[in-house]
Amino acid sequence: MFFTATPNNSSSDTSAQNINTANRDQANAVGKTLAPSITTTPMSDEQTAVNKAAASLQTAITQGTAYINSAAFSKMTAEKQAQLRAAMQTGKELISKYNAMQIAVNSAALDVDQNNKNKAPTNISTNLMALNAVTSNIITTANTNSTNAVITTSELAQAAHNIMLRLGSVNSNISYDAGTQTVTISAGEIDNNWLKDPSLLPDNAQVKHIKITGRVTVADGNASNLFSPYYREPMTTLQDITGLSNLDTSNITNMSGMFSFLRLTSLDVSNFDTSNVTNMSQMFENDDNLTSLDVSHFNTGKVTKMVYMFGGDSSLTSLDLSNFDTSKVTDMSNMFSGDSSLTSLDVSNLDTKNVTNMSDMFYEDSSLTSLDVSNFDTSNVTNMNEMFASVSDLTSLDVSNFDTSNVTNMGNMFGNDTALTNIIGLHNFDTSKVTDMNLMFNDDSALTSLDLSSFDTSQVTDMGDMFYGDYNLINLTGLESFNTSQVTNMSNMFDGDSGLTSLDLSSFDTSQVTDMGDMLAYDSGLTSLDISNFDTSNVSNMSNMLNASNLNKLTLGEKTKLASGAGIPGTTWYKDGDLSKSATVADLENGKAHAGTWELANASVTLKFVNAKHTDKTLYTSDVIPGFTGKSLDLTDSTVKSTYITPNIPTGYTYATTDAELAGQTQPTKADFTATGNTVTIYLAGDPETNVTVKYELKNGNQVGNTITPTGNQVGDTIDLSQDGAVIQANPIPDGYHYATNPDDMPANYVQPGPITYSTQSQDKVIYVVGDPVAAGDTVKVVHYLEGTTKPVPGLTDYVLGTGGHYGDVVTASGDDAAQKAPFGYKLVNPDAQTYVLTKNTNPQKTFVFYYTKNGGGSLPEPDRTPKLPIPGEVDIPQGTDLSNDTTYAGDAITNKDQMPDGTKYSWQPAPDTSKQGKQAGTVVVTYPDGTKTSINVMVNIVDKNVNGNTGNNSHDTAKEEVLKHNAYLYGQDGRWANQAVLKAGSTVTTYGMVVINGRKFFTLDNDYYLATGNAVSQTRKLKHNAYLYNKYGQRVGKKVVKTGQNVATYGTVVTIRGKKYYTIDHNHFMKANNFMKIAYPDLANSELSPNAKQDSDKAFTVKALQHNAYLYNKEGKRANKVILNLNSKVKTYGMKTINGRKFYVAANNYYIAAGNIDATKRKLTHNAYIYSQYGNRIGRKVVKQHQVVGTYGDPVGIRGKSYYIIGSGRYLKQANFETTR
Repeated sequence: MFFTATPNNSSSDTSAQNINTANRDQANAVGKTLAPSITTTPMSDEQTAVNKAAASLQTAITQGTAYINSAAFSKMTAEKQAQLRAAMQTGKELISKYNAMQIAVNSAALDVDQNNKNKAPTNISTNLMALNAVTSNIITTANTNSTNAVITTSELAQAAHNIMLRLGSVNSNISYDAGTQTVTISAGEIDNNWLKDPSLLPDNAQVKHIKITGRVTVADGNASNLFSPYYREPMTTLQDITGLSNLDTSNITNMSGMFSFLRLTSLDVSNFDTSNVTNMSQMFENDDNLTSLDVSHFNTGKVTKMVYMFGGDSSLTSLDLSNFDTSKVTDMSNMFSGDSSLTSLDVSNLDTKNVTNMSDMFYEDSSLTSLDVSNFDTSNVTNMNEMFASVSDLTSLDVSNFDTSNVTNMGNMFGNDTALTNIIGLHNFDTSKVTDMNLMFNDDSALTSLDLSSFDTSQVTDMGDMFYGDYNLINLTGLESFNTSQVTNMSNMFDGDSGLTSLDLSSFDTSQVTDMGDMLAYDSGLTSLDISNFDTSNVSNMSNMLNASNLNKLTLGEKTKLASGAGIPGTTWYKDGDLSKSATVADLENGKAHAGTWELANASVTLKFVNAKHTDKTLYTSDVIPGFTGKSLDLTDSTVKSTYITPNIPTGYTYATTDAELAGQTQPTKADFTATGNTVTIYLAGDPETNVTVKYELKNGNQVGNTITPTGNQVGDTIDLSQDGAVIQANPIPDGYHYATNPDDMPANYVQPGPITYSTQSQDKVIYVVGDPVAAGDTVKVVHYLEGTTKPVPGLTDYVLGTGGHYGDVVTASGDDAAQKAPFGYKLVNPDAQTYVLTKNTNPQKTFVFYYTKNGGGSLPEPDRTPKLPIPGEVDIPQGTDLSNDTTYAGDAITNKDQMPDGTKYSWQPAPDTSKQGKQAGTVVVTYPDGTKTSINVMVNIVDKNVNGNTGNNSHDTAKEEVLKHNAYLYGQDGRWANQAVLKAGSTVTTYGMVVINGRKFFTLDNDYYLATGNAVSQTRKLKHNAYLYNKYGQRVGKKVVKTGQNVATYGTVVTIRGKKYYTIDHNHFMKANNFMKIAYPDLANSELSPNAKQDSDKAFTVKALQHNAYLYNKEGKRANKVILNLNSKVKTYGMKTINGRKFYVAANNYYIAAGNIDATKRKLTHNAYIYSQYGNRIGRKVVKQHQVVGTYGDPVGIRGKSYYIIGSGRYLKQANFETTR
């Protein structure tokens, strides 16, 4: 192949328009040079490369010639024109040599092949090729008889490059295809600014591929950041670079950042010629997807900088540096930092004699388990900051050959090497020039020992965090030789070193230190610390400095002044082991000097105070008294007594001194302090007390006998008030009474007292007793005498009170009683009530005397003329009796005949037929004294005339008391409810025989009331199932089972408890109704309004509902009887009356009801309170708030052992929540 150089005419050059002609002529010339009969031999690779380079040079010459003849050439400076002409001349000369060389080659080929008859003509390509990146230095030599020409491809390529450079064609060979996101770099020259040129890459361009298709050189030998996205974001999407072998790197001197921050997974730089490179800093920095990189052929003989060369290549697993020549490198900082996947790294051949900076060299190479740096020459290194920091899998490191004589910065040098157990060679370190040791060994949590005795720290200014977090460090030697005179920062220096049990800081000069924050924080292994040599005058931060939780001994000096917040543990410290010289933490941290040795108490003693007579109970335990092992508290010392004994003696006791007070015990004289805490007993004597009183009382509140005040007792003594206890034995229950054991003989839920202990508080105890049955001689006689005599009053009958009663019962008689009603013509002189408590062995027998006078001196009392409505009844009449003029039987048919006015007459209209036995209706005419009449239908029962007396079911017996087993209503003579009153179960009522009304049996009561016998007399019922016993709350009582088929006595009708039906078995026991067989009852006949309602109909009244169970009282304000009206009963009231200062409602028949059972008493709550049911269960979620005033009814009631006030029907509040009334 031949090229004909364009003649370089001095006067004029070939015109631009003749470029194509010149090219065509050159092609013809080439064709003529080789005869068709000549056949060429195949070209070698070297020949091919030379031919390509020559073609590229010819193209450059052609373009240069055209440019010189263009208008653009005239716009160039003279200097630029001269440079272009010189480059063109050099190129033409090289083409001439090339052509001469080709002639020689062809001649040689003709000589070899002249006898070959089958020669084929040589096929010579005449295409002018684009500039190729030919990096090899191929030398083609042709020896001929007359010529010896040597042409190299590099000469040809360089000549072409020089021409193209002068033509301004750098980067003109770069194109971008947005569709494929591909950058193509063809033959030519590029520079490191091509990524910044928007004409090459639009602003929104994304690059995935770079293709280098021809020989490419880099302008000025500067390839820094050539492909790095440091300049353009589009490069972050780059996936591959192909054709790097076409990149001519032979003249590149700067490769810093060339491939940095790419996301490439592979990169082939195996053909790079790096022989002229001086800077490889950041060349592959942060190529974090690269898993391998072959740099084994790199020639680094001229490189001086390798900063971050491989830094951040976190996916690299290996690097071959065996051919690296680093003899001229001065900076290796961060060279391998962040290569976290490297498991091994051979740096043994690195020549580091000229390196001055090794900071962060292996920083965060967290997968390295070993590292051999024994060959490192560090004699010129000044910076080793973080050199081995965070190499977290490294277990051992040998730096014994390190020369650190010029190092000034060792900050964080070994920091966070969490697996490092051994650092070999620290004793050889020369630290005389080091100024920064901040974080040097921080978080080396596997280190157990460090020997720094060879360290010269005279120039160090920063020791902050130097040993931070070395919690397994047990031995730290060499601190005693530290020179800290220049140090200003000691913050966190030993923070978290919990394995250290001692620190020798005696050599520390802290006069320049300004920051000691957290210096010894969390050193929980330290128990003793001497910082007496510390001068803290310049320290501005002491926060948490001494927060070592187990520190109990601290020595301070005259210049050691601790500020608030220094973190001294504990509360109270003692100076020189003297408990009298104490200081709080606040005292020691007040910014003043407290020279001396201060200790937290390491032992303690506690004083336990007991009653010498009763040592089984502790009266008081003192606070823990701090002290020191081996020492004692002198309990005989007056100061000790006044400090620890006297103030702790409870009220009511004194320090026991005499034999009597000590009761055989011995007072201690000393209390030894022990590490585990010693307890010493102090004996006390109770003060004499007589503040306990005991009374025997009946359920009705009456006291029996005198009040008992036991004597000879002291606070803490116990007396027994139980039935067989010493108090009752010494003070027997009075005759006629015995100890109450039945709950019915005591207030609700009351528990008889047992043993009680004397205290300083008064205690008034009640023992309930029950009266024995009254003997005949102890009853009360009621007699009626004429005034001034013992003569009986005609028409009045004397009687006896208390028969069938019990001692302690109160009997009363008054002029209002019917028995004391003055006969006609007499007047009662002393009508006031006479009252007496039945007492045993009364002598003489108690007598109530009522005196009367004849009515001579006064007017006759006006008879009661109020008409009474007769109430029909039933009368038995013998068969055959003549009733035509009868008034007796007619009167007996009226049940309330005794309430009719005197002089009332009765007759039949018509007279009943008595000829036949059986029942029939009859009519009785009632004629009042004033002549008015009324008729009423009655029932006549004609009976056998041979039967004496009343053979009906009615009987009118003497008075008898019955105890109600069931709540009961009051009935009238018609068998209907007389009113809305309910007598409570447990009430005692006086009955006067039985009557049958409408087929139902009733007891006859006072005031024309009747009571169903079933409420007091049992009804036998048979069980059809096994049954348990329940209490009034519906809770099972005991484990007893009453068997099927057994007959059980029940009282009254069914009651409902918590939604279930029960029969009453006795006063407080019940059985479920469904366990019994049903009993048929007769139907009840209808009747008219009860007689009481009729009688009261002409009086003004108000119906009141009882909010509390209520007693009936007489006009003296005392209980009239043993009847209890049940809660929710409705009664007629006729105004109010005050008796003995207490308000009552007036009821019928001279009865009174305490107003508190009807009207609310206002009480203030002292606590928030819940509302409860009658069973003691909480109702809903409502809370009645503290301080609210609530209306309550009656006295407190007991429910399940707790006291409650009634606040409404079925609603209760606990008594304890109310303000105490006085």
